[in-house]
Amino acid sequence: MKIQIIIKKQGLILIIEIRKIIIMEWTDEGIVLNTKKYGEKFLLTTILTKSHGKWPGITYISTNKKNKYTSPLQPGNLLLFSWKARLIQQLGLFTYEPISTLPIDLFYNRLSLQTLIVAISIIFHTLPEKLPCIDLYNNFYNFIMSLKKSKNPIITYLLWELQILSDLGFGLDLKQCAVTGTLENLMYVSPKTGRAVSSNIGQQWHEKLLLLPNFLIKKDLNLPVSFLDIQNAFKLTGYFLQRYILNEKKFDNTLLLRQQLLSTLININLKEINY
Repeated sequence: MKIQIIIKKQGLILIIEIRKIIIMEWTDEGIVLNTKKYGEKFLLTTILTKSHGKWPGITYISTNKKNKYTSPLQPGNLLLFSWKARLIQQLGLFTYEPISTLPIDLFYNRLSLQTLIVAISIIFHTLPEKLPCIDLYNNFYNFIMSLKKSKNPIITYLLWELQILSDLGFGLDLKQCAVTGTLENLMYVSPKTGRAVSSNIGQQWHEKLLLLPNFLIKKDLNLPVSFLDIQNAFKLTGYFLQRYILNEKKFDNTLLLRQQLLSTLININLKEINY
């Protein structure tokens, strides 16, 4: 912004031009999604904020030489960020202070860590930048908080996949049968409509429908869940994620991370994870 001051003295006109620098800034809580080295002294850091959506910015590289898992900028950590820039289009500079960090035990729990990595990858690669998404943020925050204390990280994750589909506008209707309206014996989901189908109606199209595990309907972490239920849930949510969200070449790595998570499950003794 330019401000002109005009001074008239003894027939002369003196024009003084002053440039006013406007600083764009905000403060918001945010979850770290990704960091990448940016020059010698900086990191390109991307966060998911509560009120400003996914936002990139520059942070100084910490000189702390301790275990990397103690870094405040570890993906999944919740921090209070302040962002400043001259223009909204610029990357700007982040300063931050911790609010809630992930427990160190989570990094040594293979399933919990893998579910977190996959979820962060989905958020980081699919969301547009600088678009507020408060509900999505709150649901992602609740997922991370649940993951900290969950005895069933896979169930927690699959329920979040169901939620992210809804948050992005592709929610499944699992409350009643799409044909009869009944609330009982829901066993299938139509791959065309994303709506539930009862067992009586769906049996004749069994090969064409997706199986619907009961825990996805009840959304209850305490329900008994078999490994077959988990496989069917992976197939169900994965089908709609690939159809509507992860449907471009750039999402191949996210899909690979998701497949690796399922492979880890297959290779783990089911008794050890109490399913």
